[in-house]
Amino acid sequence: MPLNGPRAVLSAAPPWTYFIGSAVFLYLGPAFAVLLFTRLAPLGVAVLRIWSAALVLALWRRPWRTLARLDAGGRRTIIAWGAVLAAMNICFYLAIARMPLGTVAAMLVACVFVAPVAVRQAARRGDRGGICSSVIPLSVALHRELRPVKNALPQEGKTTCDT
Repeated sequence: MPLNGPRAVLSAAPPWTYFIGSAVFLYLGPAFAVLLFTRLAPLGVAVLRIWSAALVLALWRRPWRTLARLDAGGRRTIIAWGAVLAAMNICFYLAIARMPLGTVAAMLVACVFVAPVAVRQAARRGDRGGICSSVIPLSVALHRELRPVKNALPQEGKTTCDT
């Protein structure tokens, strides 16, 4: 049965588009979180992120069907995995509340993009792995030098439209 609609578009997309899409959302998340820090505490932002992700997952994948088919050990594993992801997000948002956005971007590049490139490099598949390996340290260094503009975020009780 041929795919049609959005599934056909996604299945026809080249693999690098998934990489670019994930990179965009990886940077947008912390940037949006930094803006929310003027209204919510970091723990509140983390909880908002966790619950919104859970809602999107529930609407998109309907995980209760899969959970119903799992045995008790499988359910415990899934719940433990969710708890670890929640704890990781809480720690991450508590950390980025104390760091400049450029440092956060450098940390994301280092943690998220270095690992897949290292795996590719270890497998020695083509020249692109070497190219990516040489670009990542430069990217981390460039991101590390970014500094937020002083008073760029709205102050308590004011919006960005206030003068």
